[in-house]
Amino acid sequence: MKEPFGRLVGSVSSRYYSRLLLAILFSPLLPAANAGVTVTVQETINGVSISASGSLNLSGLTRETNVFYAEPRIRPLEPDFTLGPASEMVEDVGDTYRVSDGDSIITPGTFGTGAPTTATSGTGSVFGLSLGVNPKLIQVPDDYTSGSPIIATARFDGATIASLGMTPGTYVWSWGSGGTAESITMYIGQSPPPVVDNTAAKAKLQKKIKKLKKQVKVAKRKKQVAKAKKLLKKAKKLTKKLRKL
Repeated sequence: MKEPFGRLVGSVSSRYYSRLLLAILFSPLLPAANAGVTVTVQETINGVSISASGSLNLSGLTRETNVFYAEPRIRPLEPDFTLGPASEMVEDVGDTYRVSDGDSIITPGTFGTGAPTTATSGTGSVFGLSLGVNPKLIQVPDDYTSGSPIIATARFDGATIASLGMTPGTYVWSWGSGGTAESITMYIGQSPPPVVDNTAAKAKLQKKIKKLKKQVKVAKRKKQVAKAKKLLKKAKKLTKKLRKL
């Protein structure tokens, strides 16, 4: 009676640990939370430079319409800004998405009291935020897909942050929740926090997890259930740590 029962327990344990091992195996491959887009406003020798970089997750947002004309500009009081090169009339240069159909977007309000100002020039692709309208809109490059890089700039020659009516500080616009959570962060007259390079730390953890997974397989083959469980627990802990980097 003991042998069939032992085989049954071993079979159940094997299936359980196999599933757990697979979960740990693929957990590091899951996408990390998106960092959103960072917009930096800085004074230069020639004037004011605004640059945007990053990527957006548009999941959950509704596509509104195409952008047939783009002009790099700012409207601090709206608030509203568009970056990228100026386009000709009736030229499909981007798309707009509704951030919300009401006021669900979390917004710091205006980023200054200045009047609308057109930039001297802009580069990259069209990118902007229009909150002075309803529905509130995000402008992205034409045929943009979530996760693709966004790079856009605008230059205001001879201007200062004060003359543009922009108030120095950090401004964050955010929306969504869970897997659709996203944000745009603007730094006016400030430098964004340095990006920490965790490449080496991630590689070290991945190596440890890989080694533990091999040890788990060996323990399972030897039917060392307690040892396999202990190793899996350790691997799971390291996997959680890896995902936080």
